Amino acid sequence: MSVGNPFSYELSPGSPCIDAGTADTTGLFLPATDLAGNPRVYGRRIDIGAYEFQDYGIDEPDTSFIHNLYLFQNTPNPFTNETEILFITADYERVGDYSLSIYNAKGQLVRNFDGTTHGFWVKTKIVWDGTNEQGKQVAPGTYLYKLEYNGNAVVRKMIKLR
Repeated sequence: MSVGNPFSYELSPGSPCIDAGTADTTGLFLPATDLAGNPRVYGRRIDIGAYEFQDYGIDEPDTSFIHNLYLFQNTPNPFTNETEILFITADYERVGDYSLSIYNAKGQLVRNFDGTTHGFWVKTKIVWDGTNEQGKQVAPGTYLYKLEYNGNAVVRKMIKLR
């Protein structure tokens, strides 16, 4: 854990979690990047944790957006009738400027929730009933939901069943 921020889950230099993961990542279906957007495997092996230690020194990237926000996996997933999407942010003053968008597998916008209209707060739960902007049920399949603020975004995947 990083020394400066008690809510940071970045690895500190010398952490026993650095290069402590499995050497063979074949079949693990790892994302190409960690939560901060850094390469998922850096060094000899994968690190244990949400962030891959990059050993940047003083030129570390600005990940304040990621440290101030957590977008949870929707529940249930997969779902049939409705699913809950939860996020927590420490950006108390501008939470109304956030937007949550749902896209189909083709990348087409299906539904949008914005902070001002839908009353986002520090801990926000959105219940999506599987409908588009016109109120019609969407087809079963894979959907992406993206939480955005000020050019930054966090994306998760969900599956709608019949």
